[in-house]
Amino acid sequence: MQMVTMRALPERFSFGAVEPNPILDHAVLRFATTRPGRVRVDAFDVAGRRVATVMDGVLPAGEHTAAWDGRDTNGRRL
Repeated sequence: MQMVTMRALPERFSFGAVEPNPILDHAVLRFATTRPGRVRVDAFDVAGRRVATVMDGVLPAGEHTAAWDGRDTNGRRL
């Protein structure tokens, strides 16, 4: 008999630490959503300007990761 473990859905939205910190040539962002829906993750510079959209799409509820290559919307390494 095989047992299946189901993970409970998060009770609230959460955004974890960006790893590695500081970002060298890539970053992994961890977050959790409480319900399915559109998710957009943007990267901003220290002046508050959006420099890249890391993820933009529909996701199910649960824990997720997004990878960013450290480049802006023009492909320049930041």
